[in-house]
Amino acid sequence: MSNIIYHQGDLFTAPEGSILFHACNTSGVWGAGIAVTFRERNPSSYESYQEYCEDEGPHGALGKCVVLTGDEDNVGCLMTSQLTQGIFDSPEQITKHTDMSLDFLRWQVKKFDELQGAEFHMPKINQGIFRVPWEDTESVLKNHSDMTFHVWEYSNEREDSR
Repeated sequence: MSNIIYHQGDLFTAPEGSILFHACNTSGVWGAGIAVTFRERNPSSYESYQEYCEDEGPHGALGKCVVLTGDEDNVGCLMTSQLTQGIFDSPEQITKHTDMSLDFLRWQVKKFDELQGAEFHMPKINQGIFRVPWEDTESVLKNHSDMTFHVWEYSNEREDSR
């Protein structure tokens, strides 16, 4: 049985109490793709994310995961890429950092009671602006077989017409 469950529709309709994950840069910017929707829905989480990136620094935050609460959603930030002068890390580096971020998430779930039992929901992370083929990220998720990931595939007329 796979540890990845696919859903069609809107990620933001995930069950209450779920953690909605997305791949993030370590520069404190949610400026494109689904990150913009996360920022609009969760302004205090966005501020906390920026503070985390500033405190950890771009290299210190890389490969980590932070879970933020307090707004409309419980937001999980998988720190998978740096952003240097408008350039992201290579797809290979992002895949490696995704694996590291999920290891960090596993540690957090064991440490913090409030994360135990939460469902993990996400879009097809890394494939948009980070340009990582979904199959590469999917392989990393499958390697974390002790965790279950709900992956949302969003499609509508606007999305399909690109």
